[in-house]
Amino acid sequence: MSDFRIELLSDPTDNLIIQELDWDGINKIWTLSIKESDLDRNWILGETPNPEQLNHIFAFFRIPLGYINLETLKHLSPGELVLLHQSTNALRTVYAALCDQCGQHWFVFRWDQELNRWCVYGRTCELSWRSGHEPNSREIILLGSSRGLSVDLLSSP
Repeated sequence: MSDFRIELLSDPTDNLIIQELDWDGINKIWTLSIKESDLDRNWILGETPNPEQLNHIFAFFRIPLGYINLETLKHLSPGELVLLHQSTNALRTVYAALCDQCGQHWFVFRWDQELNRWCVYGRTCELSWRSGHEPNSREIILLGSSRGLSVDLLSSP
């Protein structure tokens, strides 16, 4: 089970194929999964992502493209990638926190300028996924804690 995932754009030639970069916290590496949505198709896990696919990590965590080499990048956890974001951006728009219930998976919070709100990404303990959703009350507290805030937890960056 992935500890965190980044959804990549689907293959435009086949709208049934979905690709994701998965953070494997046990092996400390990003891998690629390929999901084929048709009932008769497979779900391929643990593939090695190519450089173009790995570049999506830079974009998701809002780190300048090429700031570090891909060999290093593919071994950095969501928490470590947020630290890189914070060291390269004056305005901090990405935060991460390990689950406060189990400590086994990540939540990443990103400020969405268009929506004018924080969005949460990550896996819940119940094995459902948060993918750009509005934070619930527990996630709001995690976001506030990550930002060092005790009031106005959802304020803009």
